Amino acid sequence: MLAATLYAAKVHVKTGGEQAAKIPEGSTKGARLVVLVDNNPYREGLETAWGLSAYVEAGGARIFFDTGPDSAVLKRNAERLGVDLGRVDFAVASHAHGGHAGGPKLLAPLKPGLRVYMPPDEGLRRYVESLGLEPVRANSTVEVAKDVYVVKPLYGPPLEVALTIRTSGGRSCWSAAATQES
Repeated sequence: MLAATLYAAKVHVKTGGEQAAKIPEGSTKGARLVVLVDNNPYREGLETAWGLSAYVEAGGARIFFDTGPDSAVLKRNAERLGVDLGRVDFAVASHAHGGHAGGPKLLAPLKPGLRVYMPPDEGLRRYVESLGLEPVRANSTVEVAKDVYVVKPLYGPPLEVALTIRTSGGRSCWSAAATQES
C-alpha cells in the first residue's frame, strides 16, 4: 500500500553502532506518512520514479520529506493521493542526490520562501536558494515542530539528515537510506 499511516514505530537511526541522537519519548499520538514517489508500483494509477518523496503530518506540522527525482511525477501523484503541496509547512531534503532532491522547483511557486532543512551541502544549498526557498543547514539535531526533529547528518558522503518524530509509544524515524529497526 503506497499511502500509509504509521503509529509509534520503534525505529532508531544508527551510525557505527551508536545512536545518532538521543531524543526522549514525546506526547504525539502518531504520524501520517504518505509516500508520494517511490520506485516500486504499490498502487494502480500512481507513477514510479527512482527516488523517494513522502508527505508527513506530525506535531501539528505538514512536512515534505525528500522531493523525488521528477517534479512532474511528484505533482501528479500528490494530486491523485489528495495531498495539497501548497499547504506544506517546511521540507526536509535528506541528501543531495537527484532521486531525493529533484523536485524543489515544484515547491518554489507554491510556497515561496519555504524552509528546506538539509545537510551542510553547498551545492544543494545554492540550488534551493536559487529557487527562492530558504535553505536551513541541519548541522545539529533541531526540533522543527512539536515532537518533530531533523536529525543531524548521519554519515557520508553524501551527508544525510533524517526526520524523527517523538511519539507517546516510541520514536518513528524516516531517512532515505540509514534506518535500522531495533
